[in-house]
Amino acid sequence: MKKRISIIVFIAIIGIIGVFIYNNDSGRSTDVRAKHMTVELEDLGFEESIATADIIAEVKIESIIEEIDEPSAKTIFAAQSSKVYKNDADKLKAINIMQQGNSQWIFNNNEQFKTNEKIILFLKKAVGYEDTYWIIGEELNYYKFITVDNEEYIAKWSKQEKVLSKIEKKSVKEKFELKFKNEKSNDYKLKDTQVFLKPDFEKILMQYIEQYSY
Repeated sequence: MKKRISIIVFIAIIGIIGVFIYNNDSGRSTDVRAKHMTVELEDLGFEESIATADIIAEVKIESIIEEIDEPSAKTIFAAQSSKVYKNDADKLKAINIMQQGNSQWIFNNNEQFKTNEKIILFLKKAVGYEDTYWIIGEELNYYKFITVDNEEYIAKWSKQEKVLSKIEKKSVKEKFELKFKNEKSNDYKLKDTQVFLKPDFEKILMQYIEQYSY
């Protein structure tokens, strides 16, 4: 009888220890939050960004190629260009896009690009990488496609441009910002956005490409 009681007590102790270890391990494994990195970006402005860009293109994100940790956190995405506004001499289709930040590091409160996301980017060839381009000004030159009330618009993600103010859709911007706040994590933030119809934006973009491409 004593032997039976000892065995039961032993099993109970093992069970308690097992629960304690599981809870501690679970705490470690689930406490995996991306860290934040904040960097002050050089703002070239609309005109200088156009002049500096090797390529300005509308792209659709397809997949993640790789994440980089050193010397700084980056993610390289495979994408397809659906329209090239500047320097389409090679009829560019497949293109790799390098975005700051990765799954472990959130860069300037920006969400990483998503599969099938459409965006117009101002791009510069990345040295040491094949068919890969980095984004001039990062979020300062994110022109993302958004949908508000079932209609497609383009949102400039950060810092308003005076030259684009005349085509802004301010009422749409208010709806979009409210939707973003309700749907997105507090890790991600909008920064003084502008919202336009695509044809209006393209018209101004092409005017400035003709003027400032040299």
